[in-house]
Amino acid sequence: CTTTCTVTVPAPTAAGENWCVWNGVGVSTAITLSAISGVQYSKPDLSAYGTANTSATSTAHAGAKICMVSPDTTHWDVLSVDDPTEWTMN
Repeated sequence: CTTTCTVTVPAPTAAGENWCVWNGVGVSTAITLSAISGVQYSKPDLSAYGTANTSATSTAHAGAKICMVSPDTTHWDVLSVDDPTEWTMN
């Protein structure tokens, strides 16, 4: 992202898919990951899943980034994140 952005995240189609998004160099904006019907994002600390069909957001900060992997076709698990306290997975 080079400005505040909402990213349309695809629903995973198989286990083992990877998906990442990040702010550009010197960019300090919020990132919103789109809600996906029937898909849940994991919490950054992997303690639980958020509600299906609900977006995820970062606060506006430099270096915002997140990478996720799919364990199946209904979940995105956080694989790496810049700062777990900066992300809200509803």
